[in-house]
Amino acid sequence: MSLGVNVAVLNDRNEILLVKREDFHVWCMPGGRVELGESLSEAALRETLEETNIHVQLDYLVGSYSRPNWYDKFYHIMLYRGTPLTDDLIFQKEECVDIGYFEYSEIPNELLIGQKQRIDDVFSNKVGISVLEKNHHPFKDARTIRDSYDLRNDSSLSRLEFYKKNYKEIQDDEIQTETKRTIFV
Repeated sequence: MSLGVNVAVLNDRNEILLVKREDFHVWCMPGGRVELGESLSEAALRETLEETNIHVQLDYLVGSYSRPNWYDKFYHIMLYRGTPLTDDLIFQKEECVDIGYFEYSEIPNELLIGQKQRIDDVFSNKVGISVLEKNHHPFKDARTIRDSYDLRNDSSLSRLEFYKKNYKEIQDDEIQTETKRTIFV
C-alpha cells in the first residue's frame, strides 16, 4: 500500500497552483509520498514547500482518492485545500520544469492522471469525499514508477508523447469513479 498527498493551493484570485512534472511533462498540484514517521499534513506542507518554495496554510481536507490497481498496490491520495502564505514561486528543478497559477478555465489539458477530477472537486467546494478511481496502470511489466521511467527512456518518444500514448486510455477512463460523501467526526 502506498500513501500520497496533493495540495490544491488557491490564491486570492481563486487561481490554482500547478507544477509541471519533469518525468512526463504533465501538470499537477504539488504533492508526493508520505514519508515514514510523517503525518499527512506534514507531508502536504513539506511537498508543497519542496516543489514550489512557498509556505501554505492547510484549510481543510477535500477527500481521499483510492486506486486499488495501481502498480500492483493499493494507492491512496489525500487532497488538501490550502492558502499560500508566501509568494516567491520557485520550482524544484529535480522534479519540475515549470510552475504557475491558473484560472479554472485556463487549466492545461496535459494533466497527470486523476488531477482533473481532484481539481474539479476543489472548485466544486467538495469536502469530506471518498473517491474510488477504477483505473489500472497501463504497463503489465512495470511494478514501480522507476519501471515506467525505463520504458519511457527506451522509447523514441518525448516525455509528453510517451505519457499521452500510454496513459491516454486511463485518462479516458477517469470518468469511471465512485464518489461518496464521508462524514468525519
